[in-house]
Amino acid sequence: MTTKINFSYLQNKSGEFDLPGFTIKLTVINDNVARLSFINKQDKSEIQLPKEATLIDLENHFENLKPFENGFFIIWIGSYSLRIDGKEVMIFFK
Repeated sequence: MTTKINFSYLQNKSGEFDLPGFTIKLTVINDNVARLSFINKQDKSEIQLPKEATLIDLENHFENLKPFENGFFIIWIGSYSLRIDGKEVMIFFK
C-alpha cells in the first residue's frame, strides 16, 4: 500500500510517517530543501539507511537518487517515490 504525502515547503511542514519496521521522518531544512531520514520506532534514534531503500525523482525520471548521511535530500520542485525492496511505499508531492 502506498501512502501519498502532499508536503509544502512554504508552510514548513515536517512530519513523521510510520512504516513497518521504522519511521520515515521528513524535516524541512529551508524553503527549498527537506531531508528524509529513517528512525528506529523503539528509541526514536536515527538508523542507517536500509539497503533496500531507494528514492526515485518522478519529475525528471531519475532512479536511485544517491543518499547522503543515512537519508535523502529532496527539493521543492520535485515529486518523489520512496521504494523499499522495489515496492512503492510513499509518494512525496510538491
